[in-house]
Order: sequence, then C-alpha cells, then structure tokens
Amino acid sequence: MLMKIKETELTTLFNLYYEIETPAEKIIFAREKLFHDKRVLSKSFENINSESEKLEFIEEYIENSQLQSNTYTEDANNKKINFKNEFVIAFTDNLEKLAFELEVSNAELKVITYILKKMEFGNLITLKQAAITVALNMKKSNMSAIFKSLKKKNILIQDEEKNLYMNSNIFAKGLNHKMKRDKREDLKKSQKESDLITRSY
Repeated sequence: MLMKIKETELTTLFNLYYEIETPAEKIIFAREKLFHDKRVLSKSFENINSESEKLEFIEEYIENSQLQSNTYTEDANNKKINFKNEFVIAFTDNLEKLAFELEVSNAELKVITYILKKMEFGNLITLKQAAITVALNMKKSNMSAIFKSLKKKNILIQDEEKNLYMNSNIFAKGLNHKMKRDKREDLKKSQKESDLITRSY
C-alpha cells in the first residue's frame, strides 16, 4: 500500500498555493502560511522586490521541499521502505502502444531508458546526442538515426525553439501541480497526441 508523502500538512499548503490565481494573493499566502515561522526564509523573501522573483523564490522552495520529502511503501510485515531511486510516471495505455505498436527497437529502448533517468522535471532533455552515444557505447550515426526515429514516432517532441522533450503522454517526470511554473510549462509543451498516442491527463 502506498503511503502518503510525509509532512502532509505542508503538501496541502503547496496544493492550495497552486490553486490561487493571482500573483499578489500567492505572495500573501506564502508570507502568511509558508514562511511566517521560518525566519531565514522569511527574511530572504522580504528582501526580494520583484513580484516575479518572489514567485520564483516560493516555487523553488516548494520544489526543493517536495524533492526532500520521502515516499514510502509497506512490505508484508508493515515495515516502511523508502524509495531512494529516481522514478518517472508511466501512462500504461500509451506505454503499451510504445511496446507493441510503435515498433520500438532494443537500441531505441536503451536510449529512451537513459533519457528517462537523466531528463529534467517537466521532461526537458538537455543531454546532447554525443553524450548519450558515449554513455551507451553506440555509433554516432546510429544515435542520429535513433533520435530521428523517436521524433517521427512522437516519443521525442521538439518545440519551435528546438527544445527537446520526452512525450509526457507516455512518461512524465514530476507532477504538474507540484512543480515550478516553468517546469509545468515544459510538461505541457511535451504533451503531444497522435493516431496512436492518446491524451493522458
């Protein structure tokens, strides 16, 4: 049975923060609910003049707090086990299509797996093909062909600015409502549907 992330009260506050619509109200909420009993954070927060920088400060704090939280499961003896390794969310309907209908090769699967481990929250891929080539001991020409194939299959998504993402309809690193604004935007940019890949969230 999956147990709730510890410090549930704080998690509730974070969720409430993301439900607030206006920047001014977000700042008031953070001042009164998130930082009022944290002297160092409160002082740093009040020293920021720009509204946008205040929001970045808040969301950086939220993201760091959630990364430091622990998620637990229970074994047969009701003993808590801590998940220490990184993980991504896989949407099973589209994962099944990736496995059976998109005809992903073993080499492509190796690249996908490596990218999943290294990509940022929000599914942004900052790795260079050359780095993956070295890490997986593949030929440069093969890696180029694999990237081209994964883009054609809509597994890798490239935006108008040439930023590369893993399609978040298949895999997602991070929960949309628990990430900084720019990471949430990245997750949205990386969500692409096709004849085979359906919308997951």
